[in-house]
Amino acid sequence: MQNNELQACFDGCMYAKGDMNPMAKQRNGSFDFLKIIATLVIIFHHYQQVLQVKFDHAINFYGGNFFFGYFVELFFLISGFFMLRYIEKIRDGMSFRQFFVRRYTRLVPMLVFGVILYQLMAFLYLKQTGALWGEKGFSFWSTLISCAGLQDGWIFKNPGLNNPLWYVSVLILCYAIFYLLTKVSGRLNVSDTCLYVGMILLGLGIHSWQIDLPFLNFDAARGYYAFFTGLLLARWFKALQPKAGQLCAAGVLLVILTLLFAMAPAFMSTGANYTLTFLYFPALLFIFNFWKPIRKLTDFGFIRSISEISYCAYAIHQPCLIALSIIAAARPDWISTYVSLKLMIVFALFCFIAGAVIHYIYEKPLDSWFKKHIQ
Repeated sequence: MQNNELQACFDGCMYAKGDMNPMAKQRNGSFDFLKIIATLVIIFHHYQQVLQVKFDHAINFYGGNFFFGYFVELFFLISGFFMLRYIEKIRDGMSFRQFFVRRYTRLVPMLVFGVILYQLMAFLYLKQTGALWGEKGFSFWSTLISCAGLQDGWIFKNPGLNNPLWYVSVLILCYAIFYLLTKVSGRLNVSDTCLYVGMILLGLGIHSWQIDLPFLNFDAARGYYAFFTGLLLARWFKALQPKAGQLCAAGVLLVILTLLFAMAPAFMSTGANYTLTFLYFPALLFIFNFWKPIRKLTDFGFIRSISEISYCAYAIHQPCLIALSIIAAARPDWISTYVSLKLMIVFALFCFIAGAVIHYIYEKPLDSWFKKHIQ
C-alpha cells in the first residue's frame, strides 16, 4: 500500500513534474489547494447555518442566493478521481481487505474523535442551557454506529451526531461499492465504465425521486453520482492531451456559470447540484489539473501541510460551533459578535489550528501505527 495515501475526501493529489498525467506519483498542490478552499467553504456554510448569521454586505454561505453545501460534491469528485489507478490493481488480485481496510483505518480515528467531541460539547450545552443541542439526545447505539462510520447511507437512519461526518460515512460506502463493481467487471468481463455510469444514474434517480431506503437514500445518492463522476473524469483526463483552446473554454464556462449563479439564482436553483457536479466542478478540476501556472502557484509545502490537517478541521468544526454557542449562552451580550465577518474567519482559523494539534498528536501517530500493523 502507498504510505502517502490520504483520507477520504482529502485523498492524495498527485502528478509527475513535467507530466500532466493525473495518475502520477507526486503530489499535485493545486488539488491540495482545492481541498483547503472547499473545507473553508463548508465551515463558513455551517457557521452561518448553525448560528443563524446573515451578513448585509458580504457573501452569505448559508441563506444567500447560492447553497454552498453543494461543495461536499467536490469532495466526492476528488475522492473518486484518485481511484482510477486502483482499477488495475484490483483486477490483478488486490483483495478487498488490502484495498478497504487501509482506507477505513485512515478515516475512522477522526470519526471517533469528532463524534466523542460532539457528544461532550452537546452535554456541556445541555448543562449550560437546559436544552438539547439540535433536539438530539444521547444514545449509546447512535454513538456506536456514528463512530463506526455507518451513520448515513448504510442501513441505519442518520442519528445526526456531528452531522457533517455523514460525508465520510457515505464515502466509505462508495469505496466498498467501487471495489465490488471493479471486481465484478473483471470476473464477468464486462465494461467497468458501464457499471460506474450505472451508479451515477442510480444516484441521480434516488436523489431526484427522494427515495429513502437502506443504501438508497438522499445522502448516499450524492456520493454515488459525484464519486463515480470523479472516477470517470480521471479516466478521461488520463487519455487527454489538452490544448490551449480547451483550457480557455473551461475558463469561459466557469465564468459564465459563476455569473449565472450570482446574478440569476432563481434560474440556476433547480438542479444546481447537478450543474456543479457535471459542469462547474469538472471544469474547475480540468483547469487545476492541466494549467501549469496554477500548478506552479500551488506547489508549496505549506499548502500540502494545511491540506493534511483539513480533515481534522472538518471533523471538529461542528463541536467547535457548539462550544461557541455555550460561550454565547454564558455571555448573551456577545451574541452581537455573531454578525461579524471577522469572527467567522477567526473561527475557521481556530478550527485549522486545533485541527493541526489533533493531527500531529493524535491522527498522525495513530495512522502510523495502523500502517505498521495492518498490511
